Amino acid sequence: MTRENPYKLLLSKMRARYSDEIIASLIVSAKRDVLESTIAQKVEDVLLDSWMPQSADAILKLLKLDSRGRNLFHSPGLSTWVSYVTKIEGKQADEQMYKVLRTTYGDDELAMMLAASKQSALGDVAKRLEGVQHKVGLNEGKTAKRFFTTLKLNTQGDKLLESPAFYSWVDYVTKLSPKNADELMLSTLKTSYKDDVILAKMFLAAKESSFTKAIAEKLEQAQMADWLRNEKSADDVFKLLKLDDGMDNLLTSPLLSNWVTYVEKLNDNPYSILLGKLKTSKLTDTDDKLVEMIMKAKKDASTSVIAGKLEAAQLEKWLGEKQTATDVFGLLKFDEEGGHLLWRPSVRAWVAYVMKLDPHKSDDVILSVLKPHYSDEKLAQMLSFGYGHNDEIAAKWTKAALKKWLSENKSAGDVFDFVLKRHREFVFESRDLDTWVSYVTMLDKVDPYKTMFTVLQKRFKTAALKTMFDNAEKVDSTKVLAQKLNELSQ
Repeated sequence: MTRENPYKLLLSKMRARYSDEIIASLIVSAKRDVLESTIAQKVEDVLLDSWMPQSADAILKLLKLDSRGRNLFHSPGLSTWVSYVTKIEGKQADEQMYKVLRTTYGDDELAMMLAASKQSALGDVAKRLEGVQHKVGLNEGKTAKRFFTTLKLNTQGDKLLESPAFYSWVDYVTKLSPKNADELMLSTLKTSYKDDVILAKMFLAAKESSFTKAIAEKLEQAQMADWLRNEKSADDVFKLLKLDDGMDNLLTSPLLSNWVTYVEKLNDNPYSILLGKLKTSKLTDTDDKLVEMIMKAKKDASTSVIAGKLEAAQLEKWLGEKQTATDVFGLLKFDEEGGHLLWRPSVRAWVAYVMKLDPHKSDDVILSVLKPHYSDEKLAQMLSFGYGHNDEIAAKWTKAALKKWLSENKSAGDVFDFVLKRHREFVFESRDLDTWVSYVTMLDKVDPYKTMFTVLQKRFKTAALKTMFDNAEKVDSTKVLAQKLNELSQ
């Protein structure tokens, strides 16, 4: 007596209760369970055998996969159908599956379906079928533009590079034209996006994502190559990117870096050109306004690099015009600043320029320019006000001023009056005390404390001086100095 196949018997019992569509789903579910997978596979083998010799199209309809639409690759029965077609077609299975699905769903819907399903459980099947789709498209002479519209990419707007279908198109165009793929992609994109600025913004945004960065950079370079082929000038591209629409905020425009890169490809200096363009804005139409804006932009991480290069270009421009340190001081309108000169960010640009003019004697040049505008007392006050705003320059100029006063034989009393007189009995609370102490130490290397005490004694009554010393001894920063001066008062 022949023993009946238990899996045929099991399938027969299942068919008594369920349709083949449901059975296929149950089998797929059971194959995910370690304990049930072996039995499920055996039942599936029997199920596939029972369908033979029906066509792939017939079984697609039997499993009701012909009406799943975009959900096809999320349908459990698809896995069983793939197994069946593989069983009957062997090495030609992918081509046959593609043929059946293309007939069922049409080119456009199938293309969208495959592109969107590559991350699904059956993503490997979707990728293989997409490969067949590309092969068929190439054989049929489908253009990059036609495949672009097939994938409905012409409806994606500025989210184009975020669409999974876009990368199917990129792969297709790369196969279609391996040597000129980037150029072909760009020419196709230009038919849907009429303005260069829209494409440039889209590429720029896509560079922020690691997923889209590589293709975005390639397309950005293709766009620049297109401008070069068409002999676009620096001014042409400036207008194409609509940078002239926002001159007041030009340095913060994300597209400015694109323009800079393009101008460098023209072997021109973008920063020199940019200086001229910035002069057309009312906010930066004079050197003082322009340099102030540049120096503020240097403090912002997003604009610091380009601002630094603009500053360098401006210094070179002044050099080319043979401007003196005094000339630039006037151009930057520093002669109107008084005690708050070091509050101006543009002072750094002036200092940098003077150092370019005379790197070895820049401090002397600076003090000579300042002299007509600042008495010694006003100079000391300006330097004092500069701390907290421009510490580095304030400290540098203070040292230069001390050397100047020393060379002019200014007494300890003279410099006290320049630096500390305005603080009255609060000299020990002022940071300017350090400046005076430094000067006296330079002036009197033998007994500077005695010299300091003598100066203070001439300017304050004994009782007031005693109180000042006592209070200063209570503060760590002035304790040692006050103790030494107090000893001299005993």
